[in-house]
Amino acid sequence: MSQSKKLLPLIIGLLLFIGLFFVFTMLSLRGENKSSGQKPLATPTKEAAKITPEYLLPLNVISLRPKHASKNVELEQKIFVTFNKSPKEGEYQVSLIKDYTETVVFRQLLNGKILTISPYGAWKEGGIYTLRVTIPALKDYYETTFLTQVLQTKPDTRPIPLITKIAEINRVQYPKIYLSNKLPYEEEAFTMIWEVSPQKELVFGVTSRALSGEALKERVRRWLFEIGLTQEQIDGLTIYYR
Repeated sequence: MSQSKKLLPLIIGLLLFIGLFFVFTMLSLRGENKSSGQKPLATPTKEAAKITPEYLLPLNVISLRPKHASKNVELEQKIFVTFNKSPKEGEYQVSLIKDYTETVVFRQLLNGKILTISPYGAWKEGGIYTLRVTIPALKDYYETTFLTQVLQTKPDTRPIPLITKIAEINRVQYPKIYLSNKLPYEEEAFTMIWEVSPQKELVFGVTSRALSGEALKERVRRWLFEIGLTQEQIDGLTIYYR
């Protein structure tokens, strides 16, 4: 009886050792399976689930070339409108005007997502062209305004009375265009140029090394009076003094 009591702790210890060895072996095998390089199948992410099919996307314009306020655009340069998807007939409208008043007739060719626009012949030298693409479904539009290059100075062969009449109409009704036709202007006191602002408006820049402050503004004001503009028209001009 005393001998069996002595063997009991040995038997219990042996059983514990076997149990621990079994557990350790199973854990080791599980770790090897995890490190074997096998990966679980990927499940769709929330971002992937949110991807909208192209045909469900609202039509919009993602790029216009030439870019807005581009200068010296070549007379044969085409206009490229890139949509976010291939548009259907009637989903967009295009208009083109020159010098803010004259409607321009043009060619257009749609190839997939890209609309190509070109003039009949070529753009006019020194013309300010504004292209507008309207998306009726969005009640919004996209615009680009650019200035074409002037290859060389050519004599105006139009009759003098006609030239004078057009200039007078511009002076009275379109003072910004009237002024831009006289620029760039340079004299000893100052230099003036015209630009197209990000808001697609004609603005004017003045620089001077001889004058500054109110003296410069007064000299510019006198010159504007000399070319025939009224005080009301001058007040309506946007002039930056740099």
